[in-house]
Amino acid sequence: MPADRTANDTRKHPVVKDLPPLFDLDNTLLDTRLLALEAYQRALFEVVGLRLDQVSLVEANPGVPAVDFLTKVLSRRGIAPDAVLVERTRAAFRRWLHDEELLWSTLRLVPGIEVLVRDLRAAGWPLVIITQKPQSIAEVHMARVDLQPDILISTEGRSEVGALPKVSGLLQALDELGGRHAPSSYLYVGDAPADCRAAKAAGLRAAAACWCTWAGALPQGCPERELLHLRQVAALVIERPDRLFTSPEEVFGD
Repeated sequence: MPADRTANDTRKHPVVKDLPPLFDLDNTLLDTRLLALEAYQRALFEVVGLRLDQVSLVEANPGVPAVDFLTKVLSRRGIAPDAVLVERTRAAFRRWLHDEELLWSTLRLVPGIEVLVRDLRAAGWPLVIITQKPQSIAEVHMARVDLQPDILISTEGRSEVGALPKVSGLLQALDELGGRHAPSSYLYVGDAPADCRAAKAAGLRAAAACWCTWAGALPQGCPERELLHLRQVAALVIERPDRLFTSPEEVFGD
């Protein structure tokens, strides 16, 4: 590991280089947009008989936990989102996330992440990922694209401060990194407003990754594409992150 540096020693290196950034997984490192949208479409049709196009799904903000997303989608369609129906649909959604055909056709690293990980390794830092995705699914998806984190923490099922389950995951990651530095010395990079809120609640600096918005998964020429992209970016800006990145190259940029 590199020699210890204090959080305030920024004379030779940008702040983000002082200590390793921590990362969200989906749509930060791993592009799962098409996989998730297709899995939601299939699950909703299988369980509810509901056919929705991808624009309708993106408008409902699939970047939130599946239960919240499905509750919103069903309510918008006038279907009572009782707990049993939501859970059945979520179970079908998770099953489709393992579908071999979907994995091969949709799952990939975000462009630029391979270089980012290489730069991280070259600096001697570990790759640390905190995700709300179930660990079993995360491991399958990462193995498919040969993404090998040094620390992987799934916060599925956790419920803590302000309904932000990633808070304890972030603090756990800092403990596993040795606990020698204040949380504010670290940057957490994520694509969702909840990631920014969790980082701040845990005392870390928040970085918004705007390089893989849900709207970007829609076809070029789709009339709603640009507006939905701007809405997602605006939702991140409202959280007032410490850094806002539009490409992975900026994380280690000067």
